[in-house]
Amino acid sequence: MVDAQTHQPISGVKVKRVVPNQDPDVDQARKGGQLMEKTRAVQSGPDGTFVVDSERDLELFGGLGWVGVTFSFQHAGYATFTTNYTIVNATNTPSGEPLVKAGDILLTPLSK
Repeated sequence: MVDAQTHQPISGVKVKRVVPNQDPDVDQARKGGQLMEKTRAVQSGPDGTFVVDSERDLELFGGLGWVGVTFSFQHAGYATFTTNYTIVNATNTPSGEPLVKAGDILLTPLSK
């Protein structure tokens, strides 16, 4: 995470995996399995880097492999930024975990 104007690292950026339909409707209470699905946010470190653990899902019908992930980035004083990464952006670590080298993610300061 870096400031789009100064290119300085930004510490404390809230990084969250975006999952479609994650938040229930007002009239629907979440069930146990749905509560466990909710992803937790991580924060960028002093050097602007972050690590989000990979998640695995079991699907009865569908292909195997990594398809993609969408993240939102939030920090006070900056515009929220959302982007997605696909298999094109990824590789695997020697242990087989997916690894995305996102490069510099530029956050735009809000005008004062």
